Amino acid sequence: MRGFLILLSVLLVLEATERNKTYEQLNRETRGIVDKAIEKANEELGKQQHLDYSSILQANDGKRMLHVLLKPTSCEKKTPAVHQGNCKIREKAKPQVSCVACHEDINCFFLREHEKSREAVRNCLGLNVYHPGRGNFMSLIGGNAQKTGCLGCV
Repeated sequence: MRGFLILLSVLLVLEATERNKTYEQLNRETRGIVDKAIEKANEELGKQQHLDYSSILQANDGKRMLHVLLKPTSCEKKTPAVHQGNCKIREKAKPQVSCVACHEDINCFFLREHEKSREAVRNCLGLNVYHPGRGNFMSLIGGNAQKTGCLGCV
């Protein structure tokens, strides 16, 4: 148990350092993913202001998952869709957008729709395998005769 807590704290520290990086400090591959997220968010959810990179909310290199926060800037939406270094982030302005890049797919949601973002992260990380109260693959093996309960109970 103590080893798990140490591992968890190390992961949180690593995630916090990744989270505070500016766009210029990101590696080339991450910048490419962020640019695609910026493009998709501006296309689907952007209003009058250009949406641009603010921070990384979560990253998992092993699963090729990146969760990015985008915020409105001082630039108009008609500017190019990729990162604009000369545009100032407007911290309190809306809409703020959360984009989850999983492998080659990118899904963007308004930040206020946090449950959709969480669901996309869980799906990417493979954490949606079992939900208490829902059927699982063991309850489906019995065919039509057995719809609920465990296999050994009937």
